[in-house]
Amino acid sequence: MNVGGSLSELTPENVGVVVVTYHPTGDVESRLQQMGRQGGALVVVDNASGAAMQERLAAMCARHGWELMANSVNLGVGAALNQGVRRLAGKGQPWILLFDQDSEPAPEMSRHMIETLHRHPERDRVAVVGANFRERATGRRHRILQCHPWLPGFFRKRTPGDEDMPDVSMVITSGSLVNTVDFGSLGGFDEGFFIDYVDTDFCLRCRAAGWRIAVSADAR
Repeated sequence: MNVGGSLSELTPENVGVVVVTYHPTGDVESRLQQMGRQGGALVVVDNASGAAMQERLAAMCARHGWELMANSVNLGVGAALNQGVRRLAGKGQPWILLFDQDSEPAPEMSRHMIETLHRHPERDRVAVVGANFRERATGRRHRILQCHPWLPGFFRKRTPGDEDMPDVSMVITSGSLVNTVDFGSLGGFDEGFFIDYVDTDFCLRCRAAGWRIAVSADAR
């Protein structure tokens, strides 16, 4: 795979954004606006939140120029993510940023991820860039799973610091920037995983195929 050309031209404006919703609560429109500012095109994939909510989401999308893919049944997280990524990849978006409905990205998050890609020593082998985020409930920074450097076959969890992590074992789906070329070659997310392990499975398949998974220290 040659992503050099894509990376040289990559800006937040040509990053796609996919958000999966399921009965969202609170000020979902404000959160979607935060997410939408991270890229040039946003697709909301709703997993059967009901007619009233889907009408609300359709109105939001019309106001802001987003696209809504409204499922009549709950297809699960893996299938919904595939729908959104494939829609934007089909429009030529080289990298897609994925979010849960309650994610709150900090300003310039996608730009920091792009900078991480450019700094990466093996940038043409990066399939996913994850974020350095905090849990709202605890205020603690999320720990990232990584192969243990001294015990083969074992893993450890590390809290990201002020420097990028160029090679980790997995990152969670929300706040991850995915290369659409790698996504397509790996067959996307496994739709058999309805909620849990969607991200774990995809990341492990990326690594098994020789791709790198990184974490951007400045992407919060």
